[in-house]
Amino acid sequence: VKRNYRKSEFVKDALAKSNIASQILQYNSVGNKNVDTKKLVNQSFKLADYYLNILDLPDSSLTVYDQIINNKATMKQKIDSLKIEISAISNSEDSLLIAHRDSLELSLQKFSKIFNLYENHFVPFAYFLKLWIYKNVKKDSINAAQTFKVLEEEFSSDKYYYAAKKVMSNQKIDEIISPEEKEMIRKY
Repeated sequence: VKRNYRKSEFVKDALAKSNIASQILQYNSVGNKNVDTKKLVNQSFKLADYYLNILDLPDSSLTVYDQIINNKATMKQKIDSLKIEISAISNSEDSLLIAHRDSLELSLQKFSKIFNLYENHFVPFAYFLKLWIYKNVKKDSINAAQTFKVLEEEFSSDKYYYAAKKVMSNQKIDEIISPEEKEMIRKY
């Protein structure tokens, strides 16, 4: 389109969709395993936003959010296996095993920080966005209520739960903040 129909009204739209397609291919490529987890998750959120707002594919957005949520369990398993492996060689005096144990402990610290970020930010945010799509885009009150219930049961003190309460009661969301954070800001 860009080469053969430069003056076409569809050039801008075609370029935007081409950009999205390359983002999707880049996201799904297997060679990206060494990418920083935080950046990768933020790319996932960006991809879900593209699916929803540019391609008008809310189900694809929901799938991306489910992948983010499901990664929490995968990360928990990785942390547990690292702990088991560290425990198995903890009493060794072999210098190679000690070096390996130190490397495993560094990996455990890294994964624990990432898991904490997942647990306290990425997962509740993904649930909130799913709720928003169910409620406002798909008009699916059953799935919206089920998603809200998960937020209520698992993240009742999280800022995304409070924002979800506003979404469920059709209130405008002027800020996403928990009452505790709001009180801290007020005191500050």
